[in-house]
Amino acid sequence: MPYYFSDNQQNVQPYVYFSDQARTPPFAFEVLLPQVFQKSPTASITVGPFTLEVRDPASATLPYKVAFASDSDVWKFGDAPLRTDLQKSFLEFLVKLEATGLVPGGLATVRLALAQRLPLTFTETLFYRYGFDGAAGYSDLQPGMRLRADFQGYQLADPTGSGTNQYLNGYTGSESVTFDLVGLPDAQGFATVALNAFLGRVGTTTVAPNKGGGGGMVDLWTGFQRRFLRALYPTAMDSADTRGFVGTQKNVTLVATDSLADLEAATKSYRDNNGNPGAYGVSAYLRGRTVLVPQVQVYVRGAPTYVPLGTTLRHLLDASTFVPPLAMQLPNLNHQRWLMDYSPYSDTVLQLSFPGFTPVNVWGSNYRVYWNGADVLDLPLAKGDALTFSIPDILS
Repeated sequence: MPYYFSDNQQNVQPYVYFSDQARTPPFAFEVLLPQVFQKSPTASITVGPFTLEVRDPASATLPYKVAFASDSDVWKFGDAPLRTDLQKSFLEFLVKLEATGLVPGGLATVRLALAQRLPLTFTETLFYRYGFDGAAGYSDLQPGMRLRADFQGYQLADPTGSGTNQYLNGYTGSESVTFDLVGLPDAQGFATVALNAFLGRVGTTTVAPNKGGGGGMVDLWTGFQRRFLRALYPTAMDSADTRGFVGTQKNVTLVATDSLADLEAATKSYRDNNGNPGAYGVSAYLRGRTVLVPQVQVYVRGAPTYVPLGTTLRHLLDASTFVPPLAMQLPNLNHQRWLMDYSPYSDTVLQLSFPGFTPVNVWGSNYRVYWNGADVLDLPLAKGDALTFSIPDILS
């Protein structure tokens, strides 16, 4: 089943919805789930519009469902890019499921299944898949991502630091490095997030702690390999003219925990307590005003390409061809989105279906321009998206 774009409505954020055909929202739908619990719950689990319940009649392969009526809150959109009440309910729902006792991979399965099927604004597609909330300044870091770290070095050009020459001293651009995030199982079989597949398997080395921030991957090694990893971005960073800041308050901070509940608690503490993530899991930052940028891999005309999380269709096309602000046509554009799919009309278990992609209907009658100046090309890309398009041959 493909993705479709909403029609233009004044003061209503554009959104994408998943359906077997173009139709007029809202409509009822349900998300079927496999056995994700260690022990089947005896009652329904509800938070806001999210209710997980046992299917009737029972199913051996897909025993649970999360159903949404046509008047559900998931269909209620306004002018906000991210619906905060729905976001809060979604996170509390996942935490409640986690507390019930999930099998390894269970939480990720539920999250992705809902992220694929829920009607979501363009901004929400990033949050529900990746926990990326730009307004709140954080993003989850997941296996399969690449994390780019942009370091800065301190330049001491004038040791006396007198007069205007003092401003010759300060931070300047340095190298960028990337960490290829992978999932490695812990003793209970739950995937932990490792910054490197090799170092994630080396268990003989203990790195002594530091008090002034880490220098690189080695300082994110000992005790840092947990089930959840999140980057927290401070509300302010010191000027490049200064010598920097010691502490998490003014540095991009990594927090690693073994539960989603602790991850959310650390995030709240970071915001409420001036950059202090509290005693939830472990936290660290890299010295030198280091900035962290999560990246996901997409396919452009068959070639794998890493792009920063938040890159849109338009951003990607702009690198290869000219796309006018209101682009009604681009020859042979095809946008496919990777899908963890199953048939909603049968009891086929969740699987990676072949070819494993579903269309995102962008062009022709599906093209939309919206009241806020956005169009369908402003949809952010998701990991695994595949795009093909033709570029005019200027030499012919």
